[in-house]
Amino acid sequence: MRWLTLIGLAICSCGGGRTTGNGALVGLGSRDALRVAGKISGPGAGVATGDFAGWAGWTPASPKRFRSLGHGGLMVDIFVAPPHAELYDRGPAAAPVGFRVAKASYDDAGNFLAVTGMQKMPPGYDPEHGDWYYLVVLRDGRTATMQGLLPSCSGCHVRAKQRDYLFGVTSD
Repeated sequence: MRWLTLIGLAICSCGGGRTTGNGALVGLGSRDALRVAGKISGPGAGVATGDFAGWAGWTPASPKRFRSLGHGGLMVDIFVAPPHAELYDRGPAAAPVGFRVAKASYDDAGNFLAVTGMQKMPPGYDPEHGDWYYLVVLRDGRTATMQGLLPSCSGCHVRAKQRDYLFGVTSD
């Protein structure tokens, strides 16, 4: 439960929602409408729609763990799924469908918390926010606690619109 509370705090720090005393996330936008539309799940979401199972074996985009300016100031490592690592380094004007990036988060003591990720979806998924699917998963990369059209994520990533909503290693 501690990691869920910390991830909740990190997400809230990006402008979406707040956490209750027990770590439950609330106030993340019109979640009921999105859930009915099949585009979002909340805490306890179950199986992730995006495939992030191999995130730990992806290409590291950060040379060493660093403190993220977003995500609640947690320590993070960034990984990009092959074959798109070079695109991340260059800052794509438009990422290809299927592009995936994972950010592993750790507390100050180095304890793993969760993985946040984004995956480029086909045009029309969420055109207002670059057609990105967002998720928070456990270490296995398959068990999502949140996923879909997450206003807390897209609301922050809109600041990187010029890089197709992707922050760089030193600017996120």
